[in-house]
Amino acid sequence: MVQQFLDLCYKNFLGPIPSSIGILVKLEYLDLSGNHLHGSIPHSVDLPHLVHLDLNHNSLSGAIPSSIGVLAKLVYLDLSGNDLDGFIPTSIDLPHLVYLNLGNNHLSGRIPSSIVALTKLENLDLSGDDLNKCIPTSLDLPHLVYLNLGNNHLSGGIPSSIGALAKLENLDLSGNDLNGCIPTSLGDCTTLTSTDLFCYKTREFYEPLHFADLPHLNNLNLDNNLLSGGIPTSIGALAKLENLDLSFNILNGSIPTSLDLPHLVYLNLVNNHLSGGIPSSIGALTKLENLDLSGNDLSGCIPTSLDLPHLNNLNLDNNRLSGGIPSSIGALAKLENLDLSGNELNGSIPTSLDLPHLVYLNLGNNHLSGGIPSSIGALAKLENLDLSDNDLNGCIPTSLGITNSFNMTLTNKQALIFPKQFLN
Repeated sequence: MVQQFLDLCYKNFLGPIPSSIGILVKLEYLDLSGNHLHGSIPHSVDLPHLVHLDLNHNSLSGAIPSSIGVLAKLVYLDLSGNDLDGFIPTSIDLPHLVYLNLGNNHLSGRIPSSIVALTKLENLDLSGDDLNKCIPTSLDLPHLVYLNLGNNHLSGGIPSSIGALAKLENLDLSGNDLNGCIPTSLGDCTTLTSTDLFCYKTREFYEPLHFADLPHLNNLNLDNNLLSGGIPTSIGALAKLENLDLSFNILNGSIPTSLDLPHLVYLNLVNNHLSGGIPSSIGALTKLENLDLSGNDLSGCIPTSLDLPHLNNLNLDNNRLSGGIPSSIGALAKLENLDLSGNELNGSIPTSLDLPHLVYLNLGNNHLSGGIPSSIGALAKLENLDLSDNDLNGCIPTSLGITNSFNMTLTNKQALIFPKQFLN
């Protein structure tokens, strides 16, 4: 039980931390977070009984004092959200440390090997700094649950020793300059629930890695890489997956029919080279809210099985989809954004568009024909409508003139007749 406790968080304190704080030699708990403190962290903070030190979200500057390394009883250290600079002291060799957050400062240099030898550490956050060089090859962190090194300038590859982090649940290495192969040892992190490797520059997918080895994974973000080859069918074994983002890669082949992911909410495969049809099995993803397959080489018809009750964003634009727009799309009652532009769709626009929340509708650059259905005028929340570069004809419905003010692009290959109300 804490005997000496000082909690002054979020009290709007201004000025520097007084050096006289060093006289509180029996202090065990010190929280000055969320104030407006500035200046450097005083060296006198070497309090021998301190267990908890939280200075996050102030305006503290200068280097982290090496004297923090003498806080031998420290369990919790949070200096995040300040303006600290310089190197991370190698003296942070604290045998009881469980929580370490130095994120969102201006710390530079390499990650000291002493940090990745803190054997009791469960949470390590060094994100949003200016750290560079390689991730240390030896990660001796048997209890680590959360690891965030995102948004730095780290280079080189991911060390294979990451597979030894047997309790790891959250991994974020995004926004760095990492490259090389993703180690297959990552499959040994069987407790992993979230991994974000955005901007990881590799040309090889997890092909040797069986995703079935990661049964607890709920977030997989590999966007903005150089991933090639097909999407591994083993992704379909991630039964708890909620978010899957493989966008902006160079993936090819078809979308696996094995994506039987009952909890999937977000699916983003934008800007790859995927081909073939949209598998009808996507219609079984009943919790899906966002589906973006735009910017690929997908062909064939839009499946009528896309009857997804929670879908609010559907982007299938800039593919080679053909056939008609299925009437089932008009029954996606929660849809807010619908973009089917830049395809080879033909036939008429469905007359039944029961989409009360639709804000954005783009059917441009297709081969749609016939008239513009008057039901579009009932889309009360519509702000952007693009039906340009089709073969539409006839009179523009007067109902479009009574909707809320919105942007409308109707330039077509055939003449459209404007009602007199539009010309007044």
